Amino acid sequence: MIAALTSAAMPNAAIAGARASEQTNPTDEGYGVDHAVVQDAAGKLYDVFASNTPEGRKRLAGRVRAAQTLSQARELGGLGFAVDSIVAFSNGDLKHSATGDTSVLVATHHVGQARPLELLTLDDCSSVGTALGAIHRLRPDFLQEAGYPTFVTGQIRAQLTAWIKRLRQAGHVPQEITTSWANILETDGLWSFSTCPVHGGLRDGDVLFSGSSITAVTNWQDMQVNDPARDLAWIFAKLDENHRNALLSAYGRMLGNRLDDLIMLRANLWLQMEQVGDFISALNKADNAKIMQFKAQVERLAHQLGVATAKNRVQTETKQESKDRPQRPPSTITVGTLLNESERRRNAAAQQNDSDTTGERHVDAVDMDDSTGDFDVTGSQPVRKTKEIVNDATEAFVPAGAQPSQAPSGNTNEHEATSVSTFIPEHSAKERHESMPSSSTMVISRLETADDNDDTNEESIPASHSEAATVLIPLLERDEATMQKAQAQINQWETEDATDEKLRVE
Repeated sequence: MIAALTSAAMPNAAIAGARASEQTNPTDEGYGVDHAVVQDAAGKLYDVFASNTPEGRKRLAGRVRAAQTLSQARELGGLGFAVDSIVAFSNGDLKHSATGDTSVLVATHHVGQARPLELLTLDDCSSVGTALGAIHRLRPDFLQEAGYPTFVTGQIRAQLTAWIKRLRQAGHVPQEITTSWANILETDGLWSFSTCPVHGGLRDGDVLFSGSSITAVTNWQDMQVNDPARDLAWIFAKLDENHRNALLSAYGRMLGNRLDDLIMLRANLWLQMEQVGDFISALNKADNAKIMQFKAQVERLAHQLGVATAKNRVQTETKQESKDRPQRPPSTITVGTLLNESERRRNAAAQQNDSDTTGERHVDAVDMDDSTGDFDVTGSQPVRKTKEIVNDATEAFVPAGAQPSQAPSGNTNEHEATSVSTFIPEHSAKERHESMPSSSTMVISRLETADDNDDTNEESIPASHSEAATVLIPLLERDEATMQKAQAQINQWETEDATDEKLRVE
């Protein structure tokens, strides 16, 4: 059938055969357009498209007009890919058509394979981004001269605003969608771009690949001078983030400083409008199946926009409250507990001093709602105090599960020297230097200097000071004592080995 139609469209060609094309295009199939590859007697291949449906005939006629316009544009000669090149066309809408009511388009065969857009590789996406950048760099003169739609930024904004108003009046589209669109249209800088030639929106089968290189871009019937974001809308529906980034990186390299900052926001907006447009078109045609399909799609979009709007509102209100609220102490576990529970901690410390008869001291955290357990991590060591400020040049280690204490901003300590309390092992080799903090420390919390009238010979744990001091654990002293013992044992073994060796020699 295709071979006969091709012979009718090209009477002077000797058709040798035809085969099905591997370059499937779901959009063409949806319009009732058949595609086959035809070979003539000389071995030359042709792409033949045929359709007897009104929509298919209109689509083929638009494709022929676009191909003829592109063939006359010198700017396209420098592109690295091919476009449609028409050999013959028989219009089925004409009365005396050689192919009857079937429109037949014969074009030069394009080498390459069609791939679904959602299955593009990262290299494929880079190639597509480069191709779109090359298209958007073209001068719009050839489209204006051919009578294709030409828009400027102000016209696009006015048309979209009017369309949103009509949708609100009709009531078919949820309010969440139209409200979101209206807010986006008012975004600062959204319309700071220049219109350029656009393909009109890529679909599955419009781009042909050989490896990761693009051999041809077809179906230019919707080309016009418009927002470049329209050619990028599909990437939100077809690609994940990594593939989008690969495409946009290549696209940005082609556009350079021509690339506007909010192009992706507009691209997402165009995608949403296209989805709603399909729903409105189905309503106008009273197509019940498509109405149900697109209605579910629109309701899902409304839900997503509603959730996103509510989330953004909460975040905005939270930021505004934080900005308007006067400064107050940090709301951390340790700081909040130390500042708000100082009196209770003093009482708890006093009770602990009275009840402890073992000569051991522990940092009691019974009144802390966030208590993580016993703070005595060194093995029940006595508490001693030093009144020197720690100027530690080594790393301070925060115990797991606890947070380092912080003083509230704006709170100034009245004392020039901050007192610190340390846990000193009783049997440490450096006990005589107990007033000097170790360089290897673990920061737990800050405590105030104890009262001088302490008749227990132990330092109490005050809690009245608003800024906590720091308790230090000298792990280094214990490590040094252990290493000294180990070194002494090693020396003893070496002496014994030397004595045994001497006896064996004698």
